[in-house]
Amino acid sequence: MEVYARRIKNLREKNNLTQNELGTHIHPGANTPGVNISQYETSTHEPPIAVMSKIASTFDVPLCYFYCNDENLASFIIDYHKLNAESKKTLNNFFDCFVKNN
Repeated sequence: MEVYARRIKNLREKNNLTQNELGTHIHPGANTPGVNISQYETSTHEPPIAVMSKIASTFDVPLCYFYCNDENLASFIIDYHKLNAESKKTLNNFFDCFVKNN
C-alpha cells in the first residue's frame, strides 16, 4: 500500500468518516463518491494532486504529509503545521543555527 493511501485511510477513520462521506466532500455530485476513496485507500488509483489538495484541506494537514515515507518526519510535519507563525519562525531560526553549527 502506498503511503498516501495509508494516510488517507488513517485520517478518514480518525475523523470517523465513511468513504462515502469523505468522497461526497471531495467529489460533490459524484454518483459513487465512496468508490473513488476506496480506490485511493487501496492504491488502485492514485488521486490527482488537486484531489489530494482537497483531502489535505479537509483534514487540515499539509499536502506533503501524504507523501512522506518517514514516520518521524511525517509526525513532525503535522506538529509543525499546528504551530502559529511566531513559533514556526522561532523553530526555523533554531534549525538554521543547529545546521550551521553541525
